[in-house]
Amino acid sequence: MTEPAVNERPKTPIIIHVGYPKTGTTWLQKWVFPVLPDIDFWPDASFLEAMVPSETNHGRITTVAFPWDNVGSRPVIISWEALLGNFMPGDVDHPGKDSFMIAERLHRMVEKAKIIITIRNQVTMLDSLYRQYIHGGFRGDFDTVFASGRIPLEYLFYDKVIAHYRKLFGAEAVYVGLFEELQHKQEKFLSGLAGFMSVETPIFDLSVFSHRDNQGLSKFSLAALRVFNAVYPSSFPTLKWLHRWVRTADAKILLKLSPRRLKKLDDSMLDCYRAGNQALVEQLNLPLAEHGYPL
Repeated sequence: MTEPAVNERPKTPIIIHVGYPKTGTTWLQKWVFPVLPDIDFWPDASFLEAMVPSETNHGRITTVAFPWDNVGSRPVIISWEALLGNFMPGDVDHPGKDSFMIAERLHRMVEKAKIIITIRNQVTMLDSLYRQYIHGGFRGDFDTVFASGRIPLEYLFYDKVIAHYRKLFGAEAVYVGLFEELQHKQEKFLSGLAGFMSVETPIFDLSVFSHRDNQGLSKFSLAALRVFNAVYPSSFPTLKWLHRWVRTADAKILLKLSPRRLKKLDDSMLDCYRAGNQALVEQLNLPLAEHGYPL
């Protein structure tokens, strides 16, 4: 496919939701983006996979051709949380380290794109990422994960990532949404998102907000999977089935009997986030204090 010259590309806005993971991205992809008025949501973002370093491409691919031939008259939105780097082990040596490089590749691909970044209180985010590790086959406890550097704390330096995107695409072309508002103030979250994309806020059936996608594990399931992970290798065929069964039972039964309980984080672990979060409050007027972010 021949890449058209910049002055020959459609003037149609291209909007890219880059994540973070664990900030309601699956819910947005399933319940919000497809029903936005006058927007073309592209649910298949596989053409971007080569842009994200992995074990198969080792970061060698630096450019991806955007499928301009598929762009019509309506703004396009693409959503894929891996565009902020993969935090899971095995894909790259240092999870999340490629966030800046991917941002630069996106800018080379569509330099006038509009960017959506959703963030979440680092306290609940770290807890959620740990539970994802257990679901992925890890057997250690919370402290072991972070002592090993498997989830580098700098992955959640939101201020640095947001500043880089604002520098590349322009301050007005980057929107930052809070996961906590998506949870508890949906009207505010959705109206802000729609305003950024210059579309009307859709009217949702209230039942939509009761859906939970990729919900975290209860303490019972967390403990059970750690035992299974210790006994069986991650390649053991039954383990994948068992993980699926536990997650299904968790969503339907166990979370109601035993709600998720956050690990009490040491203040020193959170100190690295305070200055950056405060900068976001001052620069973007985000209500982080209201939602308990480290400040």
